[in-house]
This record gives sequence, structure tokens and C-alpha cells, in this order.
Amino acid sequence: MNKIQSTLPKVSITSVCTFLVIFGLNIAFHGHLSVALINSLLVFLLVIFFRFLSDSEKTKKEKYLALLPITIPLFFYNPQDLVTYLLPIVVLVSWILLAYSNYNKWFFFTGIFLIFISQLIAGGIVKIPFDIETDKLIFNTPSIQNAVEKHQQDALYFPFKLRAVIFNDLVYVYYGLTRAFDFLTLKAFYETLLLANLYPLFVGILTILKQNKTRDKFIYLNLLATLLVIAINQSPDKFISFLIVSPFLMYLIFLGFEKIKLKIFAPILFINLIFILI
Repeated sequence: MNKIQSTLPKVSITSVCTFLVIFGLNIAFHGHLSVALINSLLVFLLVIFFRFLSDSEKTKKEKYLALLPITIPLFFYNPQDLVTYLLPIVVLVSWILLAYSNYNKWFFFTGIFLIFISQLIAGGIVKIPFDIETDKLIFNTPSIQNAVEKHQQDALYFPFKLRAVIFNDLVYVYYGLTRAFDFLTLKAFYETLLLANLYPLFVGILTILKQNKTRDKFIYLNLLATLLVIAINQSPDKFISFLIVSPFLMYLIFLGFEKIKLKIFAPILFINLIFILI
């Protein structure tokens, strides 16, 4: 409790400035007031929450915290429906409640389930009130159905006992994984997070894998749940998929930013911004 009281006054100035900058840029980019408010509120809560999660009394690069969200295109995205751009805040609130519950197991698994359902709703696979759109699943994709049929025909050339080993339901897992990793292209990261932010992102991922705290497990299990939804979605949208888990991606970037060398990051960011403006 003392930690919360000691950090909030210092964060408030940074978070308010970040809120105003994100709000102004959103209005400049797409002009939608409601979206600008939601995106700004999300970043505002992220800045406060990340400062609370910091292991030290004062982060080494706290003065740069307000600048990081400005470099992330996700926070200027304009979704097509109200539900989509409210979901990241729902995800963040569930994470905050989990943190305040000291990572209670019930909250832990409920949070993962909630984020999994959020991805299904945002991806159009589940329609409120929870109607499953089977035509959105990869199992009904003509190209995958043709590939499975060809795989079945090829299996006929093998002895009968080997066919069950060569062809089984795991073929769908193979196509799902292929689809998920095809989705994680450099272009997708560039358009949603900015290429320069991949440096702190990867450092942040390595950090949580080494720490292996309960908080870190919650993060990468939710990222895996997101990959699962991407794998089974016939037409996943990179902005929507990453937007839902933007609190986790932003945290990883912030965590990695604490450990990277600014002398390397700053030129990459500068060149990246130049290419965007050209």
C-alpha cells in the first residue's frame, strides 16, 4: 500500500501528459472522439499500472515512459465497432484486479479465459450472445480442406498400419501452427508496434522467461491464447489481434526498455520515423 501511495503522485504528471498527447494525436489521425478517449484512457491506465508493477522505487528510464506509447501505432488504431476498442480496457482491468488479488488462482484462470473469449469476439468467431460463427474457422477454408484431402490421398500409398500415424487430427494442428507463425511477420510487427520497438519487445520477452514469475506466466499464457485464436481464425486481423493484448505487449516493451541501450534504440527509432514520414 505504501508503494502505491509513493508512486501515484509521481506518475500522475507523466500519465496526464501522455493522455493528452495520445488524445491529441488520435484526433489528428482519425478525428473520432470516442476512439480517442478510449485509446487515451487505455494508455493512461497502462502508465500508472506499469509504474506500480515496477520492482524498483524509481525506474531508471521513467522520463521516457510517456514517449513509448507515442511510438506505437496500435494506440492510434480506429476499430470498426465499439466492442473491439473496449476489449483492451477490459483485459487491462482484469490484469489489474489479478495483481491486486496477489495473483489468486481463480482470478488467474478467469483472466486467461476472459482474454481468450475477447479474442474470439474481436475476431468475429463468436458473436454476442455467444453464437459461434463456424464459417470463420480454418476448418472450413477451401485451401486447407484441399490440403487435408491431398494429405489423405498421399497416405494411401503407405501400409495400412502406418496411415493412422501419418494422417490423423494433428494435421489440423500443423496447419493452425503454420497459419499462426505466418501471421507473425516483420511487416505485421512494423505496422502495429513499429520496427524500433521490436528491440525492447524481444528483450522484455527474454526477461519474463528468465524471471518466470506468476505475473509473467499470466502474460505469456495470454499471448499463447492469442496465437491459438489466430491459428483457428480464417481471416485474422493483425491490428485487432494485437490490440486486445496491447497491455501485455506494451508491458514487455516497457520492461525491455529498462534494459536496452538508448544509443542503439534512438537511431533505429529515428530512421523508423523518417521512413514513416517519407
